[in-house]
Order: sequence, then structure tokens, then C-alpha cells
Amino acid sequence: MKANCTKLFLTAVLLLLYVTALSAGTSTTAATFLKIEPSARVAGMGGAFAGITDDINALYYNPSGLCSIQNTEFTATYTQWIVNIMSGYVGVGFPYPKMNAAAGVSITYLGTEDIEARDDSGVLQTSKNLVNNSATAVCISHRLLPILSWGTNIKYITQKLGAYSGDGIAADFGVLFNPFESLGVGLSILNIGTGIKVAGITNDLPMSTRIGVGYRMLKNALVMGFDIELPGSGDMAFHLGGEYLFAEKFYIRAGYGGTAKDAGELKGLTAGLGFKTLMKLPAEKRQRYSQSSLKNKEAETNVDYALVTYGSEFGPIHRVSVTVKF
Repeated sequence: MKANCTKLFLTAVLLLLYVTALSAGTSTTAATFLKIEPSARVAGMGGAFAGITDDINALYYNPSGLCSIQNTEFTATYTQWIVNIMSGYVGVGFPYPKMNAAAGVSITYLGTEDIEARDDSGVLQTSKNLVNNSATAVCISHRLLPILSWGTNIKYITQKLGAYSGDGIAADFGVLFNPFESLGVGLSILNIGTGIKVAGITNDLPMSTRIGVGYRMLKNALVMGFDIELPGSGDMAFHLGGEYLFAEKFYIRAGYGGTAKDAGELKGLTAGLGFKTLMKLPAEKRQRYSQSSLKNKEAETNVDYALVTYGSEFGPIHRVSVTVKF
């Protein structure tokens, strides 16, 4: 059985790589906000998650892992970037254990305060330019076999740059192979689409392929991940990191994410902390979740923080996420 599953997985990998080769473009200037990783947990681990995908964050990194959730999960992230640029992300996932499946929805936003506008002569205009970007995604994930699952996202993307705007449709696709309980091998292709046309110019989406391995040790207290990211254009990137759970409620994380030419620099180093709390559910909720894996039928809340370095030009970037499992 495992031999057949391995052949099936390898066939899926080859097909996905073939699609990547057909879809890769020479430009990724449209909707680059889709490259911003939304999760403080994963950011603290250097962005290595394609082979781990054990919670709601699978919505972004590898949709095939969403079917691993056993309870409804909600997450929200806020990131403060440079020059008053703000980004936010919310996602929710719903398990369907009888169908070995899960579904989810996510919304990504990136925008800034109104920017002053000037004409060709440099004269300040009374109106200001509004800049915002958003992507709404619907996810379906299904476990085909105990050790093999797949998933997909369908995204609707909008961009507004002052007087110009455009929209488009994109998709993500991924597979996850778990030959052992402690080992996961994942592959995902993100942002497959035809591009977005703004001001009469069509630009490709920031498509990328991720191949990742996740490994669990010390009774799942230590999780390690390693991803290779192959963008549609640009340099290949590496993501390496992990997290350690101690006292059953505190997380410490560290990682690195960058290209080979960045090695040896502070650019790409990451660190993070997390805190988990449990709140006992009301009696009627406990009855509803009688098959839940939550300890003592309690709702779990995780608060995560990540510090990501991008070199001296921009300084560190801070992320905060809140995830609730109930």
C-alpha cells in the first residue's frame, strides 16, 4: 500500500512541477503583497511550513494540510511595515471529519494611508491617492489516504493604485505526504493565474513553488522544517526553522529565510515567541465537541509574535498573530 502511495505522490509532484514550468512568467510585479507571509508563528520559524502544515496556516503555505485540523480554527495577523504601510490577514477553517476533509476562507489586505498626489509639473493636488490590495480565498482540502492529502485555494485579487485599479483570479494547489507520523513532505504551487491588468498593462502574479519537509521530535514538543522556494522569476530561496514547546504553554522559535547569496548576512534571520492558553467550554459546547482532541474540551488560544530582519535598509519587521481553536 505504501509503495503505491509513494508512486502516486511522486506522480503528483511531477505534474505540479510541469504546471510550474508552463505557468512561470518573467515578471512578478503585480499583486506582490501575496508574497507577504501572514503567520507570526511561521514567520518566526523562517517561513518553513510546506511540510508541517498542521494548523490553520496551511491556508497560505500548503492548502493540502488544512484537513489535518480537528476543530474549527480562526487566525488573525497584523503587521506594521515601513512608511505607514499596514497589512492584515484573517482566516478560518472548518473540519469535516466524516468526509476526511476541511474547508476554509481567508482574506489578505495591504494598504497605506492616502498618499499626496502631484501633477506632471509637481503641483500638489487637492485629491489624494488611495493604495490598497486585497485577496479573498476559498480553500478545500481532502485526505485521499491516511498518508496522502491534497488541497486547493481559489483567490479573487483586487488592486487599487490611485486612479488605477484591476482584478484577477488565481489558484493554489498542494499535496502532503506523511509516510510516518513524525514526517511530512509537502509541495505547493501558489498564485497560479493569468496576471492582473492595471493602467492597460498586464503583469504576472508572484507565482512560486514550495517543496518542504517537516519533522517532529520529543513527543511533538520540537518541530523542525525546511523548505525550498522556487519563484516564477528571481532567485531560489531557502527556509529553515523550528519551534520548541515547553511547560505545555510556551513556544520559542527561530529560523532563517533567504537566498543563497544572502547567507552569512543578518538579512533573513527570524525569531519568535508564543503563548498558549486553554479555556473550558460550556457544557453544551463540550457535548458538541465530544469527539474533539482538545484537552478537557477546552478552547485553545495562541498568541504569537515574530521578529523578521530584512537588512539595515528597512530594519526589523514585527508580526503579531492570534489563533483560536474551538
